[in-house]
Amino acid sequence: MKGNLGLCPNFHHDDIPTIAHVHITVLAYHMLAGILKKLRTADVHYNWNTIRNILATHVRVTTTMNTEDGHVIDVRTCITSTEKQYMIYNKLHIKHTSLERKHMKSSVKTQRCSAEN
Repeated sequence: MKGNLGLCPNFHHDDIPTIAHVHITVLAYHMLAGILKKLRTADVHYNWNTIRNILATHVRVTTTMNTEDGHVIDVRTCITSTEKQYMIYNKLHIKHTSLERKHMKSSVKTQRCSAEN
């Protein structure tokens, strides 16, 4: 389990955190095994590290801008999935349409990003 999940032994002083750690580890392992089995059934024979690397670039990006009146505008956008990501999502029957672009303007005047000259 340590290899695929990237988990390492976690030593707790109390029984409850130890039991919780074991439960989360077993749950994660079962999810990983289910994903890999579903992909193998669909004739996709990637290992877990390859799948993680392929899917790691499909992210949601936040662009932050300062307005002249001192407010901050955040624009959240999803990166379009690549052909390999699209294929993995299809084989797993996961919805892969991008979330809508979202604009948020803070009501508090603040500066979160520095102006570049």
